[in-house]
Amino acid sequence: MSRGIYLVVPAIMIVLGFFVNDAYALLRYPFAKVTVRVVDYETGEPIEGAEVGVVFRQGGWDPKYEMCSGLSDKDGKFTARGKGAIVIHYGADYDGYYSGGGEYTFDATGGPLKFRHTPWNPTLTARLRKKGNKISMYAIQTYGLKIPELNKPIGYDLMEADWVAPYGNGKVNDFIFTVTRDYKDESNYSGTLELTFSNKYDGIYVYPIDKNYHSGPPLPYFAPEDGYQGKLMKHIEKLPGKKQSFNYDRKQHYFFRVRSNEKDGKLESAMYGKLYHDFYFNVHYVVKKNRDKLPGISFEYYLNPDGTRNTEFKNDKNLIKKFSKTAERVYGP
Repeated sequence: MSRGIYLVVPAIMIVLGFFVNDAYALLRYPFAKVTVRVVDYETGEPIEGAEVGVVFRQGGWDPKYEMCSGLSDKDGKFTARGKGAIVIHYGADYDGYYSGGGEYTFDATGGPLKFRHTPWNPTLTARLRKKGNKISMYAIQTYGLKIPELNKPIGYDLMEADWVAPYGNGKVNDFIFTVTRDYKDESNYSGTLELTFSNKYDGIYVYPIDKNYHSGPPLPYFAPEDGYQGKLMKHIEKLPGKKQSFNYDRKQHYFFRVRSNEKDGKLESAMYGKLYHDFYFNVHYVVKKNRDKLPGISFEYYLNPDGTRNTEFKNDKNLIKKFSKTAERVYGP
């Protein structure tokens, strides 16, 4: 074999290598096309001129991605094209509104030899809530708030962000928690969390879960006038050989009404607020040395003290001034 052949063959191999790599990248990250429709959350009307962005990620934890961005048209639509993995992220922003968007997963069928994702050009909706009148509120995220005693109703003061005396510095029983626990071993345990209230017109409003919600404020700004219930139950159970059951849903949000006063049998005044996400509590600790510890509760609340039903929070006007840890601070509207 001549010397020229020895030089040509490696060159051909290099070229083929580049071709194979490019072909692999193409097959690994098929082409995709989506249309994002931006609408007003309350009215459903299209928003023209919103800034829209779609991210086509290329690999699980790989930081590489393709970004396609532009403005929505008179129908609130923007069409994006790119190349990436099966999951994409999209969002929109418009002056006077909170940003919103979501995540979309393409059809997983087709195998490795797929040149484009399906469905081709689905319409995805980004619903934006209009900004209103932000107000000062008592707002905090409790993490593992320890129950002082089991099997006993104990009050929690939302303004003081503490248990009511003698367990803390609280003065008013805004929320009343009763927690039970029956722990036999790590495969056999159960527990309940009961939330009740002090006054006739106090209560909690279970807001319907919005399966299409992805980002932005998850609740309307104004708490409803009616529909509050005086009790909420959460329960957890684990039986031998079975999975743990727990009626917890992170997408569940609530409104609440406390410190209500009545006159002639009718509601006269009250304080309103909201809870982002569900109440979480535990009865089972993984670490054995912690098994005898009392359960903890986690919940995120916003209380408006001015007597109106507005719950749109101005995050630099938190009426709670002291936090035991940074994670207790909240920033959402």
